[in-house]
Amino acid sequence: DNPARGPTTHHKSNGAFRLRCLRGRPTGDLYSHRSITMQNVALIGAAGHASDVLGLIEHKNRIDEQFRVVGAFHSDPASLPHRRFADRSVPVLDLARLEQVAAETAELHFVAGVGYPDARRDVVSGCERLGLKPLTIVHDNVSVGTFSTLGDGAVVLAMVSMSPYVSVGPH
Repeated sequence: DNPARGPTTHHKSNGAFRLRCLRGRPTGDLYSHRSITMQNVALIGAAGHASDVLGLIEHKNRIDEQFRVVGAFHSDPASLPHRRFADRSVPVLDLARLEQVAAETAELHFVAGVGYPDARRDVVSGCERLGLKPLTIVHDNVSVGTFSTLGDGAVVLAMVSMSPYVSVGPH
C-alpha cells in the first residue's frame, strides 16, 4: 500500500493480471520503472500497429532500459515501406526466421503487433507453438479502473482510461 495512492493489490490469476486500486494509479509489476533484467522481445508484425507497439516499447526503454527488441517479424518484409522502422534500431525480418531467432535467444517474449484479428490469432498460435512467452505491456499514463484485468500479451497504448471491472483479453 502506498498512503499517497491508497491500497493497491496486484496478482496474476488464471493468466490474467488483476489490478486493484482504490485511489490513483496502480503501482507494481505492470507500472514499475525498475526492471530486474532485460527482456528479449520479438515484435510480430512490421506495419502500422507494430510501429505503435514499438513506440510504446521505446517509451518504456527511455524511462528504464528493460526491453531488447530482436526484430520486427513480417511474412513479406520486402513489401513493406520501411520508413516506419528506419532509424529505430530494430531489424525487419522475415517471419520464417522467427523459429531460428527463438532457438538462439534466451527467454524470448513476443508481442503481437498485428491489427487484424484473424492474422493476430495465427501469429499468436505460431509463437505459442515455439514456446515464446507473451509480453503484457502498458503505457505509464494509462488509468486502470478498480478490479480491471489484462490478459497475457495485452498491449495498452498511451492515453487509455479503463473503467472499473473492465476485462481486456489476451493479445
